[in-house]
Amino acid sequence: HEEVGEDLFPRSFIFSLEPPTNWIGPEKFFGITNDDDDEEVEWPLTNDVLDNEDWLPPKHKKDLVVQRDLFPESLHEAIRSFVLSCAARRARGQAKGDMSMLVHVTTFVNTQKQVREQVADELHVLKNRILYDYSSGGDIQRELEHIWNRDFRPATKALQSTDDPLQELEFADVESELKEAVGKIEVRMINGLSTDSLDYTRHPEGLAAIVVGGAKLSRGLTLEGLSVSYYLRATRMYDTLMQMGRWFGYRPGYRDLCRIYTTPEIMASYRNVVVATRELLDDFKQMQAEGGTPADFGLRVKHSPGMEITARSKIRHGTKRSVSYADTRPETTSFEIEPDRRKKTRECLES
Repeated sequence: HEEVGEDLFPRSFIFSLEPPTNWIGPEKFFGITNDDDDEEVEWPLTNDVLDNEDWLPPKHKKDLVVQRDLFPESLHEAIRSFVLSCAARRARGQAKGDMSMLVHVTTFVNTQKQVREQVADELHVLKNRILYDYSSGGDIQRELEHIWNRDFRPATKALQSTDDPLQELEFADVESELKEAVGKIEVRMINGLSTDSLDYTRHPEGLAAIVVGGAKLSRGLTLEGLSVSYYLRATRMYDTLMQMGRWFGYRPGYRDLCRIYTTPEIMASYRNVVVATRELLDDFKQMQAEGGTPADFGLRVKHSPGMEITARSKIRHGTKRSVSYADTRPETTSFEIEPDRRKKTRECLES
Protein backbone atom coordinates (compact mmCIF):
# COMPACT_ATOMS: atom_id res chain seq x y z
CA HIS A 1 0.00 0.00 0.00
CA GLU A 2 1.38 3.39 -0.95
CA GLU A 3 0.70 4.97 2.46
CA VAL A 4 0.96 2.15 5.03
CA GLY A 5 3.48 -0.13 3.34
CA GLU A 6 3.47 -3.93 2.96
CA ASP A 7 1.16 -6.35 4.78
CA LEU A 8 2.48 -8.20 7.82
CA PHE A 9 1.62 -11.44 6.02
CA PRO A 10 3.54 -13.11 4.49
CA ARG A 11 6.61 -10.93 5.03
CA SER A 12 6.69 -10.90 8.84
CA PHE A 13 4.88 -13.66 10.69
CA ILE A 14 1.79 -15.75 11.29
CA PHE A 15 0.95 -16.96 14.78
CA SER A 16 -1.58 -19.61 15.77
CA LEU A 17 -3.54 -18.90 18.96
CA GLU A 18 -4.48 -21.96 20.97
CA PRO A 19 -8.21 -22.08 21.76
CA PRO A 20 -9.29 -21.90 25.42
CA THR A 21 -9.71 -25.29 27.09
CA ASN A 22 -13.44 -24.65 27.59
CA TRP A 23 -14.07 -23.97 23.91
CA ILE A 24 -15.63 -26.91 22.04
CA GLY A 25 -14.17 -27.08 18.56
CA PRO A 26 -14.43 -29.52 15.67
CA GLU A 27 -11.80 -31.86 17.10
CA LYS A 28 -14.02 -32.46 20.13
CA PHE A 29 -17.09 -33.21 18.03
CA PHE A 30 -15.52 -35.25 15.25
CA GLY A 31 -12.16 -36.49 16.54
CA ILE A 32 -8.95 -36.58 14.56
CA THR A 33 -6.56 -39.15 13.16
CA ASN A 34 -3.69 -38.14 10.89
CA ASP A 35 -0.58 -39.73 9.41
CA ASP A 36 1.45 -38.87 12.50
CA ASP A 37 -0.88 -40.99 14.64
CA ASP A 38 -1.80 -37.83 16.50
CA GLU A 39 -5.28 -38.88 17.56
CA GLU A 40 -7.99 -37.14 19.50
CA VAL A 41 -11.02 -39.25 20.30
CA GLU A 42 -14.30 -37.58 19.48
CA TRP A 43 -16.69 -36.77 22.28
CA PRO A 44 -19.91 -38.84 22.37
CA LEU A 45 -22.04 -36.04 20.94
CA THR A 46 -22.87 -37.16 17.38
CA ASN A 47 -25.71 -39.32 16.08
CA ASP A 48 -25.92 -40.73 12.56
CA VAL A 49 -28.81 -39.73 10.31
CA LEU A 50 -29.57 -42.62 7.94
CA ASP A 51 -33.27 -42.14 7.25
CA ASN A 52 -33.59 -38.72 5.62
CA GLU A 53 -33.37 -39.38 1.88
CA ASP A 54 -36.99 -40.40 1.27
CA TRP A 55 -38.23 -37.40 3.24
CA LEU A 56 -35.69 -34.86 1.94
CA PRO A 57 -33.36 -36.07 -0.84
CA PRO A 58 -29.90 -34.45 -0.72
CA LYS A 59 -30.27 -33.00 -4.24
CA HIS A 60 -33.88 -31.84 -4.22
CA LYS A 61 -35.49 -29.00 -6.14
CA LYS A 62 -37.21 -25.94 -4.72
CA ASP A 63 -40.67 -27.24 -5.62
CA LEU A 64 -40.25 -30.46 -3.61
CA VAL A 65 -43.33 -31.54 -1.66
CA VAL A 66 -42.02 -32.75 1.71
CA GLN A 67 -44.15 -35.72 2.72
CA ARG A 68 -45.34 -35.59 6.33
CA ASP A 69 -45.72 -39.37 6.55
CA LEU A 70 -42.01 -39.73 5.74
CA PHE A 71 -40.89 -37.54 8.68
CA PRO A 72 -37.62 -39.22 9.75
CA GLU A 73 -37.28 -41.01 13.07
CA SER A 74 -33.89 -39.31 13.54
CA LEU A 75 -35.53 -35.84 13.60
CA HIS A 76 -38.29 -37.22 15.80
CA GLU A 77 -35.55 -38.29 18.26
CA ALA A 78 -33.56 -35.05 17.89
CA ILE A 79 -36.58 -33.02 19.06
CA ARG A 80 -36.94 -35.29 22.09
CA SER A 81 -33.23 -34.88 22.80
CA PHE A 82 -33.70 -31.11 22.76
CA VAL A 83 -36.56 -31.32 25.25
CA LEU A 84 -34.39 -33.49 27.51
CA SER A 85 -31.49 -31.05 27.15
CA CYS A 86 -33.72 -28.12 28.16
CA ALA A 87 -35.11 -30.03 31.13
CA ALA A 88 -31.62 -31.06 32.27
CA ARG A 89 -30.36 -27.48 32.09
CA ARG A 90 -33.29 -26.42 34.25
CA ALA A 91 -32.42 -29.18 36.73
CA ARG A 92 -28.89 -27.74 36.86
CA GLY A 93 -30.14 -24.27 37.72
CA GLN A 94 -29.96 -22.81 34.19
CA ALA A 95 -33.70 -22.23 33.77
CA LYS A 96 -33.20 -18.61 32.67
CA GLY A 97 -30.58 -19.46 30.07
CA ASP A 98 -31.33 -19.30 26.34
CA MET A 99 -31.77 -22.74 24.73
CA SER A 100 -31.73 -23.38 20.99
CA MET A 101 -32.03 -26.23 18.52
CA LEU A 102 -30.92 -25.87 14.90
CA VAL A 103 -32.69 -27.56 11.97
CA HIS A 104 -30.67 -26.83 8.83
CA VAL A 105 -31.63 -29.19 6.02
CA THR A 106 -32.22 -27.10 2.87
CA THR A 107 -31.45 -23.75 1.27
CA PHE A 108 -34.88 -23.37 -0.39
CA VAL A 109 -37.31 -21.11 1.47
CA ASN A 110 -40.40 -23.01 0.30
CA THR A 111 -38.91 -26.27 1.56
CA GLN A 112 -37.92 -24.64 4.85
CA LYS A 113 -41.53 -23.55 5.32
CA GLN A 114 -42.75 -27.13 4.95
CA VAL A 115 -40.08 -28.41 7.33
CA ARG A 116 -41.01 -25.73 9.86
CA GLU A 117 -44.67 -26.76 9.74
CA GLN A 118 -43.80 -30.43 10.23
CA VAL A 119 -41.42 -29.70 13.11
CA ALA A 120 -44.12 -27.53 14.74
CA ASP A 121 -46.65 -30.36 14.34
CA GLU A 122 -44.22 -32.83 15.87
CA LEU A 123 -43.51 -30.50 18.81
CA HIS A 124 -47.25 -29.90 19.32
CA VAL A 125 -47.91 -33.64 19.60
CA LEU A 126 -44.97 -34.08 21.98
CA LYS A 127 -46.12 -31.17 24.15
CA ASN A 128 -49.60 -32.68 24.48
CA ARG A 129 -48.19 -36.06 25.40
CA ILE A 130 -45.94 -34.59 28.10
CA LEU A 131 -48.38 -32.00 29.46
CA TYR A 132 -51.62 -34.00 29.35
CA ASP A 133 -50.89 -37.69 28.76
CA TYR A 134 -47.76 -38.34 30.83
CA SER A 135 -47.78 -41.24 33.25
CA SER A 136 -45.25 -43.43 35.00
CA GLY A 137 -44.49 -46.38 32.76
CA GLY A 138 -46.29 -44.77 29.81
CA ASP A 139 -44.96 -44.78 26.26
CA ILE A 140 -43.59 -41.23 26.27
CA GLN A 141 -41.84 -41.74 29.60
CA ARG A 142 -40.19 -44.92 28.31
CA GLU A 143 -39.09 -43.15 25.10
CA LEU A 144 -37.51 -40.21 26.92
CA GLU A 145 -35.90 -42.33 29.63
CA HIS A 146 -34.38 -44.59 26.98
CA ILE A 147 -32.78 -41.64 25.16
CA TRP A 148 -31.55 -40.16 28.46
CA ASN A 149 -29.91 -43.38 29.66
CA ARG A 150 -28.48 -44.26 26.25
CA ASP A 151 -27.05 -40.87 25.23
CA PHE A 152 -26.89 -38.32 28.01
CA ARG A 153 -25.83 -40.18 31.14
CA PRO A 154 -22.77 -41.80 29.45
CA ALA A 155 -21.81 -38.41 27.98
CA THR A 156 -21.87 -36.77 31.41
CA LYS A 157 -19.49 -39.40 32.78
CA ALA A 158 -17.20 -39.21 29.74
CA LEU A 159 -16.93 -35.40 29.72
CA GLN A 160 -16.38 -34.71 33.41
CA SER A 161 -13.73 -32.07 34.06
CA THR A 162 -12.25 -30.53 37.19
CA ASP A 163 -12.31 -27.12 35.46
CA ASP A 164 -16.04 -27.29 34.70
CA PRO A 165 -17.61 -30.15 36.69
CA LEU A 166 -20.92 -31.48 35.41
CA GLN A 167 -23.77 -32.33 37.75
CA GLU A 168 -24.77 -35.95 37.19
CA LEU A 169 -28.54 -36.28 36.85
CA GLU A 170 -30.84 -39.25 37.17
CA PHE A 171 -33.80 -39.40 34.82
CA ALA A 172 -36.07 -38.55 37.77
CA ASP A 173 -34.25 -35.20 38.12
CA VAL A 174 -34.87 -34.40 34.46
CA GLU A 175 -38.40 -35.76 34.48
CA SER A 176 -39.48 -33.26 37.14
CA GLU A 177 -38.59 -30.39 34.76
CA LEU A 178 -40.09 -31.80 31.54
CA LYS A 179 -43.42 -29.98 31.64
CA GLU A 180 -41.88 -26.57 32.32
CA ALA A 181 -39.20 -27.17 29.69
CA VAL A 182 -41.41 -28.32 26.82
CA GLY A 183 -44.02 -25.64 27.58
CA LYS A 184 -41.53 -22.85 26.79
CA ILE A 185 -40.26 -24.20 23.45
CA GLU A 186 -41.27 -22.34 20.28
CA VAL A 187 -40.56 -23.05 16.60
CA ARG A 188 -39.18 -20.21 14.49
CA MET A 189 -38.11 -19.98 10.86
CA ILE A 190 -35.22 -17.67 10.05
CA ASN A 191 -34.57 -16.72 6.42
CA GLY A 192 -34.67 -13.66 4.20
CA LEU A 193 -38.46 -13.81 3.76
CA SER A 194 -39.63 -14.84 7.24
CA THR A 195 -41.14 -12.49 9.81
CA ASP A 196 -39.75 -14.47 12.78
CA SER A 197 -36.80 -13.05 14.70
CA LEU A 198 -34.28 -14.24 17.28
CA ASP A 199 -33.89 -11.28 19.62
CA TYR A 200 -32.73 -13.05 22.76
CA THR A 201 -32.49 -9.73 24.65
CA ARG A 202 -36.28 -9.48 24.65
CA HIS A 203 -36.53 -12.65 26.75
CA PRO A 204 -34.99 -11.99 30.18
CA GLU A 205 -36.39 -15.33 31.40
CA GLY A 206 -34.62 -17.11 28.53
CA LEU A 207 -35.81 -18.07 25.03
CA ALA A 208 -36.21 -21.73 24.12
CA ALA A 209 -36.58 -22.21 20.37
CA ILE A 210 -36.26 -24.74 17.58
CA VAL A 211 -34.89 -22.68 14.70
CA VAL A 212 -35.46 -23.82 11.11
CA GLY A 213 -33.51 -22.10 8.36
CA GLY A 214 -30.78 -22.21 5.74
CA ALA A 215 -28.18 -19.74 4.52
CA LYS A 216 -29.04 -17.08 7.11
CA LEU A 217 -28.32 -19.56 9.91
CA SER A 218 -25.05 -20.73 8.43
CA ARG A 219 -23.17 -17.42 8.64
CA GLY A 220 -23.19 -14.54 11.06
CA LEU A 221 -26.23 -15.43 13.16
CA THR A 222 -25.51 -16.73 16.66
CA LEU A 223 -27.88 -19.26 18.19
CA GLU A 224 -27.61 -18.69 21.93
CA GLY A 225 -27.50 -21.80 24.07
CA LEU A 226 -27.36 -24.10 21.05
CA SER A 227 -27.50 -27.69 22.24
CA VAL A 228 -29.05 -29.86 19.50
CA SER A 229 -28.36 -29.54 15.76
CA TYR A 230 -30.08 -31.46 12.99
CA TYR A 231 -27.92 -30.78 9.96
CA LEU A 232 -28.16 -32.23 6.45
CA ARG A 233 -26.68 -29.56 4.19
CA ALA A 234 -23.57 -30.93 2.49
CA THR A 235 -20.90 -28.79 0.81
CA ARG A 236 -17.61 -29.52 -0.93
CA MET A 237 -15.85 -26.39 0.42
CA TYR A 238 -13.65 -26.57 3.53
CA ASP A 239 -14.29 -22.96 4.53
CA THR A 240 -18.05 -23.09 3.95
CA LEU A 241 -18.34 -26.31 5.94
CA MET A 242 -16.59 -24.79 8.96
CA GLN A 243 -18.65 -21.59 8.76
CA MET A 244 -21.85 -23.62 8.86
CA GLY A 245 -20.78 -25.42 12.04
CA ARG A 246 -22.83 -23.26 14.42
CA TRP A 247 -22.41 -25.81 17.21
CA PHE A 248 -18.77 -24.90 17.93
CA GLY A 249 -18.28 -22.60 20.91
CA TYR A 250 -18.62 -22.30 24.67
CA ARG A 251 -21.14 -24.53 26.46
CA PRO A 252 -20.59 -23.86 30.17
CA GLY A 253 -22.22 -26.46 32.35
CA TYR A 254 -23.98 -28.27 29.51
CA ARG A 255 -21.38 -29.54 27.04
CA ASP A 256 -22.64 -33.08 27.72
CA LEU A 257 -26.16 -32.03 26.69
CA CYS A 258 -25.15 -31.08 23.15
CA ARG A 259 -25.92 -33.29 20.17
CA ILE A 260 -25.33 -33.21 16.41
CA TYR A 261 -27.56 -35.30 14.17
CA THR A 262 -26.07 -35.54 10.69
CA THR A 263 -25.13 -38.03 7.98
CA PRO A 264 -21.96 -40.16 8.06
CA GLU A 265 -20.87 -38.46 4.82
CA ILE A 266 -21.03 -34.98 6.37
CA MET A 267 -19.21 -36.21 9.47
CA ALA A 268 -16.47 -37.66 7.25
CA SER A 269 -16.14 -34.29 5.49
CA TYR A 270 -15.74 -32.51 8.82
CA ARG A 271 -13.09 -35.02 9.89
CA ASN A 272 -11.17 -34.33 6.66
CA VAL A 273 -11.22 -30.60 7.40
CA VAL A 274 -10.16 -31.21 11.01
CA VAL A 275 -7.13 -33.21 9.87
CA ALA A 276 -6.17 -30.58 7.28
CA THR A 277 -6.49 -27.80 9.86
CA ARG A 278 -4.41 -29.68 12.43
CA GLU A 279 -1.64 -30.29 9.90
CA LEU A 280 -1.64 -26.62 8.89
CA LEU A 281 -1.33 -25.57 12.54
CA ASP A 282 1.52 -28.07 12.98
CA ASP A 283 3.26 -26.38 10.05
CA PHE A 284 2.85 -23.02 11.80
CA LYS A 285 4.53 -24.42 14.91
CA GLN A 286 7.36 -25.93 12.86
CA MET A 287 7.88 -22.60 11.09
CA GLN A 288 8.07 -20.77 14.41
CA ALA A 289 10.50 -23.34 15.84
CA GLU A 290 12.81 -22.80 12.86
CA GLY A 291 12.53 -19.02 13.02
CA GLY A 292 11.02 -18.78 9.53
CA THR A 293 8.35 -16.54 8.05
CA PRO A 294 5.41 -17.42 5.78
CA ALA A 295 7.28 -15.80 2.87
CA ASP A 296 10.13 -18.31 2.96
CA PHE A 297 8.46 -21.34 4.57
CA GLY A 298 5.70 -22.20 2.10
CA LEU A 299 2.35 -23.00 3.71
CA ARG A 300 0.20 -25.90 2.56
CA VAL A 301 -3.33 -27.21 3.15
CA LYS A 302 -4.09 -30.90 2.75
CA HIS A 303 -6.56 -31.70 -0.04
CA SER A 304 -9.26 -34.35 0.40
CA PRO A 305 -10.86 -36.26 -2.50
CA GLY A 306 -14.21 -34.83 -3.55
CA MET A 307 -13.66 -31.59 -1.63
CA GLU A 308 -12.20 -28.14 -2.32
CA ILE A 309 -10.30 -25.95 0.14
CA THR A 310 -12.21 -22.87 -1.00
CA ALA A 311 -13.63 -21.34 -4.17
CA ARG A 312 -11.16 -21.29 -7.06
CA SER A 313 -11.49 -17.51 -7.30
CA LYS A 314 -10.04 -17.20 -3.79
CA ILE A 315 -7.04 -19.47 -4.27
CA ARG A 316 -5.41 -17.16 -6.83
CA HIS A 317 -1.69 -18.03 -6.68
CA GLY A 318 -2.13 -21.37 -4.91
CA THR A 319 -0.83 -24.48 -6.66
CA LYS A 320 -1.30 -28.21 -6.14
CA ARG A 321 1.62 -30.35 -5.02
CA SER A 322 1.96 -34.07 -4.39
CA VAL A 323 3.69 -35.08 -1.16
CA SER A 324 5.26 -38.44 -0.44
CA TYR A 325 7.76 -40.08 1.90
CA ALA A 326 9.65 -41.64 -1.02
CA ASP A 327 13.46 -41.20 -0.82
CA THR A 328 13.23 -39.72 2.69
CA ARG A 329 14.30 -40.98 6.11
CA PRO A 330 12.19 -39.19 8.74
CA GLU A 331 13.78 -39.04 12.18
CA THR A 332 12.21 -38.37 15.56
CA THR A 333 14.01 -35.44 17.15
CA SER A 334 11.72 -34.83 20.12
CA PHE A 335 9.51 -37.02 22.28
CA GLU A 336 6.26 -36.46 24.10
CA ILE A 337 6.73 -36.90 27.87
CA GLU A 338 3.12 -36.84 29.07
CA PRO A 339 2.17 -40.18 30.70
CA ASP A 340 -0.73 -40.85 28.32
CA ARG A 341 1.45 -40.25 25.26
CA ARG A 342 4.24 -42.42 26.61
CA LYS A 343 1.78 -45.22 27.36
CA LYS A 344 0.38 -45.02 23.83
CA THR A 345 3.88 -45.08 22.32
CA ARG A 346 4.75 -48.21 24.31
CA GLU A 347 1.53 -49.91 23.20
CA CYS A 348 2.38 -49.14 19.56
CA LEU A 349 5.86 -50.60 19.95
CA GLU A 350 4.54 -53.76 21.60
CA SER A 351 1.74 -54.38 19.12
